[in-house]
Order: sequence, then C-alpha cells, then structure tokens
Amino acid sequence: MNSEQIEKFKQEIECIIKEKNYISLRYVLFDETNRTPFAVHIFYKDNLFMVNSRDERAYVIGRTFEFDNFSEAEKNSLMYWTL
Repeated sequence: MNSEQIEKFKQEIECIIKEKNYISLRYVLFDETNRTPFAVHIFYKDNLFMVNSRDERAYVIGRTFEFDNFSEAEKNSLMYWTL
C-alpha cells in the first residue's frame, strides 16, 4: 500500500466524518504508533486494515478487527461512532 492510497483513504473517511457531523469524536487515521485514548483507530499493517478503540489508558478495548479491504474497515470504524 503506497502513501497516495493511504492519503486517499484518509480523505474519504474525513469527508464522511464531516458529512455526518462526527467532528467532535476522537479518531486516529493510519498512524498505528498514535495511542490517543478514547479514540477509534484505523490503520494498515501486514496487508490488513485494522480497526480498534482505546480506553482512557490507551489500551485496546475488546479486540482489533482485521479486514482485507478498505470498505469493510471503513464501515466498521464508522459503526463505532454511531453506537
């Protein structure tokens, strides 16, 4: 996955976030080293898109979901914000 594709994915998610007025919610896009607490994290690692949520100490809540394609990861990350 090259940086241009990642940037395109980031822009797509940010557009949806603005469109749905989710701007106040915490999220981290494609930065697996960022440990922002109370945030939904989506990143690409080992040829998989991964989505998880973090608690106040930046520990993963539950488990990290793994997806083969971006559209499934995108749907899953947006589901976190609608709960």
